[in-house]
Amino acid sequence: ALLIAWSFDKPKNPIFSINQAAINDYNLTSNNLLNTTFTLIVKSHNLDPKYTIKYNNITVSIFPGIYN
Repeated sequence: ALLIAWSFDKPKNPIFSINQAAINDYNLTSNNLLNTTFTLIVKSHNLDPKYTIKYNNITVSIFPGIYN
């Protein structure tokens, strides 16, 4: 049923762009490990007036493995 509804409606994907970026509190250690905070201001534009996208805050964290 969902596939049939989607095929008739054909929703459009939103567009995202980065308006501003900053690197804060960075530390590069002697063994080439980087510890930093990236701040990104992201703008979204909904191309489909039939749907609403609402969000207040999105937090993304990356924790890579330690390589010896």
